Amino acid sequence: MLELIIVLALTGIMCGFSTLFFARGLPSARLNAAARDISSVIRHARALSSLQRENQVVIIDAKDRVYGIKGRPLKPVPEGITIEAIDPVTGQASKDARTFRFYAAGGHETGSVIVKNKAKALRIDTDPVAGSVTVKAVGP
Repeated sequence: MLELIIVLALTGIMCGFSTLFFARGLPSARLNAAARDISSVIRHARALSSLQRENQVVIIDAKDRVYGIKGRPLKPVPEGITIEAIDPVTGQASKDARTFRFYAAGGHETGSVIVKNKAKALRIDTDPVAGSVTVKAVGP
């Protein structure tokens, strides 16, 4: 009986440590998921503009903490994550709403979005030539 109690106590301690380990990784996982979702919204708008032969507009609104394709339901930015759109002319981050336009003819406005939490920042860039969307870590 004593052996069973010791095994249960050790199992409880190990479960407690594993919970702490996974809790530390949760903010990073949320940030990565938010960056992937924003990049997929941008890719989706690009694809829609080509397929439907209609201009599409992606809205990134840092103040209201939402993003998405104009005319569709906007998605909220998860708690603990901030979002900033980079002005392609000045290179400055903006807390205001910014739009990315994808034209039916295939062109689009270039731009970048910074998604960050307290520990990490990711930059989402659109390539004006290839039309690709990339997600890269920012900083050291």
